Amino acid sequence: MIKIDYDLLTSGEYVDYEMNQLLYYFQGQLFTGIAYEFKFGFVLVEAICINSWLVEYISFFADGTGRFKRYEWR
Repeated sequence: MIKIDYDLLTSGEYVDYEMNQLLYYFQGQLFTGIAYEFKFGFVLVEAICINSWLVEYISFFADGTGRFKRYEWR
């Protein structure tokens, strides 16, 4: 499992319509790992993907307190 910046992920043209979800790729391979999105030096989003499936999505308030803004688990 690797940790990367969320901007490095690409969502392919393939959509799983049954799950209603885009598949995520990193360097042309299905992505398994943790992706972070930063804003103003703070972690804004943490996404956990397994075999390109978004398994867990956590967004935080960008004030540095660490409070959850949104949490999704699939």
